[in-house]
Amino acid sequence: MVCKTLLRSWVLLSLSLAPGLAEGGKLTALNEASFDLAVEADGDLLVMFKAPWCQACSKLAHELEKAAESLEGSGVAFASVDAEKYARLAQRFGVTEYPSLRYFKTNEPQVLDASEAGRTWEEISEWVGRVSSAPDRVVHLSDLASVEAFLKEASAEETTGVSVVGHFDSAADSEAFLEVARPFLYPVRFAWTTLPAARPLLGLVNSSGNASSSAVVLYKPFDEKRMVTWLDKQLDRSQGSEADSSQATSTSKVEMAEMLTQVLGVPLGEALRLVPESKQAAKLKAWITSNMLPLFVPYTPNFQSMIFSGPIQRHLIAVFDPEDPSALGEVEAILRGAALEFRGRLLHVLMPASDETREARQFLGLKEGRRLPACVFSDMLADTGESQGRQWVFQEELALTAESLRAFEAARLAEVGALEAVLESSMTGEPDVNEVTKPEAAGSAGKGVDL
Repeated sequence: MVCKTLLRSWVLLSLSLAPGLAEGGKLTALNEASFDLAVEADGDLLVMFKAPWCQACSKLAHELEKAAESLEGSGVAFASVDAEKYARLAQRFGVTEYPSLRYFKTNEPQVLDASEAGRTWEEISEWVGRVSSAPDRVVHLSDLASVEAFLKEASAEETTGVSVVGHFDSAADSEAFLEVARPFLYPVRFAWTTLPAARPLLGLVNSSGNASSSAVVLYKPFDEKRMVTWLDKQLDRSQGSEADSSQATSTSKVEMAEMLTQVLGVPLGEALRLVPESKQAAKLKAWITSNMLPLFVPYTPNFQSMIFSGPIQRHLIAVFDPEDPSALGEVEAILRGAALEFRGRLLHVLMPASDETREARQFLGLKEGRRLPACVFSDMLADTGESQGRQWVFQEELALTAESLRAFEAARLAEVGALEAVLESSMTGEPDVNEVTKPEAAGSAGKGVDL
């Protein structure tokens, strides 16, 4: 371990001395040539993606320097990437705003969105220390004791994170699950098992009539609390046409990525991104990303990175009066039906009309004096030539009801071509009937107030 740590230090020292790469101090500047070398070296790596004109990036760089000093000898390295100069690197890791932090775990082809690490050196140091010492995010539960311990933590009342557990008849059946879990960008813990005795612990009673006995359970501290999806074993018999469906695919994505690494020297993380996803993995990934977020996402600092850099880049922002004690509940009641129907395609964000959100509301096109509640459909994927995407404001003169809002969202989704089904019937999630949050009775928003 000492030799590997010295190797990491030597690699970063060599990179920092390369022409045009020195950031200064303990924050090493990386380019496309040096990035994969730094990631593949032993030890965790925290990378800031920045822009030259970004003042917040300069401020964060100073905090990262201090955090690196406080963690010297921990085996965690700190680096930066000019995201405008090396745009392909930024695109690889889903960077859409500056500064953005990504954390690379040792010997794991996965990346963590480190936006929750904070912005002061004390917060960053605490977060890095916790994450670097945390267990692997993809765990094989080989005995009942480990299953019970994982489930106890995943379903505990004080839990704040999302956990996903897969149960399979054999290790071979877990390939699509591991294909999703290993490179998963967002902070979700994964575990899998093949123990038959674990099925009752996971509450897996196949009442759907699905012939498959492989299932994935998602635990979260909000909304439904627990959700289940059954996997179709026949779905990935072929990556090609229906005519080839009788021939089983002999090589998994992970095996193909490892072949690229061995033959061509491509880093494993990059190889996993180059090899196309299987159909099963694509469906499972869509199901997890659709259900790992709250039905209503609060517009708060700890959720902003997930809003702007997360997997769902079309948003319905509902602005409400924070001074009215009943306003939030009324808005949630109006949004709930549409939020459930369009989950996975549209993120529903709750934004208080406060001084802190004034600039954001102006960006969304909401004028001062606008009556509340107000709703805006924001498509951050729209190709307008600008970074802000495109926004549609719900007409102020119309009554905001569950029906009118649902029609507004459906029309906008159809306009941007996003009304296709995200998940087919074979991947429909089954909420736990004892835990699911029932839709509340929807009504109008009642009285309006001025901004």
